[in-house]
Amino acid sequence: MSQHENVVENGRAPESDGEAEEVDSDEAHSGSDYDSESYWEPPYSVEELVEIFLDLYTFLSRLHYEPSGLLIPPQDGWSNITPEKCAGFGKCHLAIEVMRRLPYLVTRGATVDYKSILINYSNKSPEWFASFQGEGQHRPGEHVHALDCEDEEVEDYKIAIAVGWESGGLDLILDLKEGEIIEEMIRYGSSNHNVKQYFTGLKEKYATLQLMPCVWRDSFEPSAQGGDAKTAPERDEEKLGKITWDEYVASKKVPGARHASALDVQWLRQTYRAFGWPGGFRQKEFGAFFEPKMKELERMEEAGEIEDAWYWMGSNPDYEKCRWEELED
Repeated sequence: MSQHENVVENGRAPESDGEAEEVDSDEAHSGSDYDSESYWEPPYSVEELVEIFLDLYTFLSRLHYEPSGLLIPPQDGWSNITPEKCAGFGKCHLAIEVMRRLPYLVTRGATVDYKSILINYSNKSPEWFASFQGEGQHRPGEHVHALDCEDEEVEDYKIAIAVGWESGGLDLILDLKEGEIIEEMIRYGSSNHNVKQYFTGLKEKYATLQLMPCVWRDSFEPSAQGGDAKTAPERDEEKLGKITWDEYVASKKVPGARHASALDVQWLRQTYRAFGWPGGFRQKEFGAFFEPKMKELERMEEAGEIEDAWYWMGSNPDYEKCRWEELED
């Protein structure tokens, strides 16, 4: 068994029995004659990463992603993802093997976080993988968005798992060498997190509605907002009762009500939970109730009856214009 086959089979780099040979830089990203992982041992095996991703994606498929959108690879992995078919993608053998074995999650219009779309590599062709070659052609995750950074390539052991757009959107990049998720916020900066802890935290945010999603609308995180929405307390429904629709609409008629408020957060959490969130969420019933309400607010705003409909949960035409729209398909 060759050294590279051993890396792929075990998901870990073999120990070196001597000094590394000098390799031409043009070969360093070929994905065939040289692998960057020959010089380090990843903290997570392929099997462990598959388990971590499947846990998160299964969870999300019971919330705002469709259950049918959870794509499980065949026993031998995705047939379109091999070193030969991905030769133009510039990733090491281990990265390709991880991509080959991972599950994927697709639901058109759904985001994994604020302005962030999960990438589905399971249906990409060799032509697609090769299409990012050439000057100015950035592979997913290779465009550094932070204002204080210049464009640069992402190493061959890093895999973009989600791409964002516009200011504040999130690129999520899996770093196999460090076992981390790099969360890159467009035009703001980036941070690194242990992949297992990051996904656990993401699940907790969704379960507790610290992060609130809507298909075809921007996900909303109260802690990222200004004003009283940032620290919106849970409403004491025993003392104050549930928020009525009339009460909610009345709050939109207050002069200057152009930002998310604590009432916005409380009403949305109340509505999600009324439809079984998180354990038995009835997604279609929620949509049938929620969408007409949003349309009514938008109509009232256009008619000048309220100050602002719901600027952070408005309809999202950018999905149609997004430069990475094909990644949803």
